[in-house]
Amino acid sequence: MNKNKLNTPSEIIVTACVSAGLSTILSLTNIVLCVLALIFRYDCHVGDLTNSTGADFFLVTIAKLYVQDETCAPLHLEDLTKVQSVFILTVLILVFAVINLVASIALISVVIKEDGPAPNLDIITYVYVGACLATLVVDLTLGVHFGMDYQTVTDLLSKNSPGLLMNYQLDMIRLGAFLLMTISLKGFIGYAMNIVLLILLVSYIVDFQQKIKENEHPIHKLGVLNAFGSDKRYEDPWNARRHDVFMRGSSLNHPLEEEPHHVPMRANQENTNNPKRVEDPWNLHRNDMFMGYPRGPQVNPAFNDDEPPRAPIKEYPLSDYRNNKRPDTWLHGQNSPGPGLGSRPFSYLEEPKRPIPVKPPTTPTNEPQWRRDAWPPAPPVPDPDYSPPPRRLKSALKSNYP
Repeated sequence: MNKNKLNTPSEIIVTACVSAGLSTILSLTNIVLCVLALIFRYDCHVGDLTNSTGADFFLVTIAKLYVQDETCAPLHLEDLTKVQSVFILTVLILVFAVINLVASIALISVVIKEDGPAPNLDIITYVYVGACLATLVVDLTLGVHFGMDYQTVTDLLSKNSPGLLMNYQLDMIRLGAFLLMTISLKGFIGYAMNIVLLILLVSYIVDFQQKIKENEHPIHKLGVLNAFGSDKRYEDPWNARRHDVFMRGSSLNHPLEEEPHHVPMRANQENTNNPKRVEDPWNLHRNDMFMGYPRGPQVNPAFNDDEPPRAPIKEYPLSDYRNNKRPDTWLHGQNSPGPGLGSRPFSYLEEPKRPIPVKPPTTPTNEPQWRRDAWPPAPPVPDPDYSPPPRRLKSALKSNYP
């Protein structure tokens, strides 16, 4: 079990189980009633009103008025719900009841999981809530139809005179409409309880999903990494023309369109307003692609500096120094034939040649009187003799001569 994962809260488990259990009971009730209505729709031998008494007369009246097909000689009254409308609503209730039953069982089986959070709990919960609301809408529609019939028959009975024979049949129809309305709305209390449980369940699920997102590891919050495509533009805070860095890339796809080739000009010429450009000798169409990038073998051109942009260095053209309103005494080499030829402007970066300051005279100091006479000659040293000593010869007359 992963300790970083949150378990399903107990309030979600309890609320989901109670709501799903109630929806299961309501769905099974709808399925049984709809199946019985479809069976008796085509059974024309349900009973005869002339031979029925008491409770049988009540059931046969309801069946002939709302259930049986037109081929079985049903009972017709003006301003009441037609049999065809009841049949269509019955089929819709049956379909949504089956969907609601499946969603309820799926929700119960998911929330009771003990190991970690329930997988796809939010999706299953939203499907279950949608099925419950759809079933509620169809049941409410059928209940409203029966309620309108109840009010119509009540108004009709109030207009008739007491003691008439037809008042008994109208009273049975009124009671039948009220009974069917109560069954459609499940006693008015089943759906009321389920709506409250659904609201609580949705609020708990939203809070739980928010906690899961907060507890999620940061690596899972990243999108898909694309190492070969990036929309990130390089912004050079030192280059005032950084917005033109990537605008010239489209010219690489059109080699036939020649771009103006600017030849670097000498620094001492008059027309120096254009900034310097680094010309690539290998490709003339890429001279402007990487202007503003720092040079160096270990520089990443895609690096984005997060520091605040600095003020760009203003490059003053040389023409500012050639103002005619200034005197020419500040230029060196006045013997040149014209301005700009052999002369250059004064620069504060150069060290001016100043005269060497004259040191003031100082008082002479008394130097120590060293011995100025030559040293006496050393005694003569004989030259060393490195010759070997002479060998001594032995006499041949001696007896011990070997």
